Amino acid sequence: MLALGLVARWIHLASSIFLVGGAVMIVMAGPSDRPTARRWEQRTLAATRALAAVALAWGLVVLGVQTALFEGRAGAALDLGAIARVVVETQAGHVWLVRFGLLVVLAAFLLLRLPVDQRVDWRAARGEGVLLGAAALVPIAAAGHAAAVEPGTARAIAVDALHVVAAGLWVGGLVPLTMLLWAAATPEGADARPYAVLAARRFSRVALATVALLAVTGALLATFHVGSVAGLVGTRYGLLLLAKLLLLALGLLLALINRSVLLPRLGGDAETVGRPAMRRLSGFVAAEACLALTILGVVAALGLTPPARHDAPVWPFGIR
Repeated sequence: MLALGLVARWIHLASSIFLVGGAVMIVMAGPSDRPTARRWEQRTLAATRALAAVALAWGLVVLGVQTALFEGRAGAALDLGAIARVVVETQAGHVWLVRFGLLVVLAAFLLLRLPVDQRVDWRAARGEGVLLGAAALVPIAAAGHAAAVEPGTARAIAVDALHVVAAGLWVGGLVPLTMLLWAAATPEGADARPYAVLAARRFSRVALATVALLAVTGALLATFHVGSVAGLVGTRYGLLLLAKLLLLALGLLLALINRSVLLPRLGGDAETVGRPAMRRLSGFVAAEACLALTILGVVAALGLTPPARHDAPVWPFGIR
């Protein structure tokens, strides 16, 4: 049951994060009349609809697993009475209900075929997807370890919410950016090359700000949940956090190469510099996305692990 809970949390979290990132990436890139750019926008919108469905489905699995753990029996995962008790009588159930409701509203909104011929209509329609997606991410913080921090519960939840939304802005935008760069790097996608270059530069600036926000909020969360060096190196939670930091460092290294080496080359001669750089950049961004998916798996495991502050550390070194 714990293994199923881990997988369910991972898929639910990843789909929610990439859903927000896709919506944000469309807004960052902006409207375009180029055929390649319009096809990319439609594919990204279709992906966000699919991700909303995945998040809803696996959200139900998460609720079932939580119910089974609360009840102490596997059969409770399919017991509607037990599930109703969890939803109505527990804080985790209340948070799940709010989050699920927001995801339902978001999924319904994404299914609407709104007229977006006018620029103001386009920005309103695409911006609404961003706002609903980000709003659906915020309750995750209220159902995690931050909700158990005392004193300062509200502060911990707010910091955790900022951390999750920042992850959605950066991590979630990697896949649609990869798709855009790959399409624009082909001979058939030449019409969208300036559009892709502009989108990549905008994303780079936003990513820089969100990484800084992730660093600050992550450090604050570590003080809430770890609290000491012994907790960091001597508990399962601390070791998972170190693994997350290592993977994040690798992702930041790739991002640094993208920003300092490949991004400036996108404006070069199309045949000899621009297109090859765009193909390489799409590969590096795809590698970042794979690392981010692994990081989200570690985050899901952290959510099922008691915080280091509430665990007895085992000092792993011969000296203190």
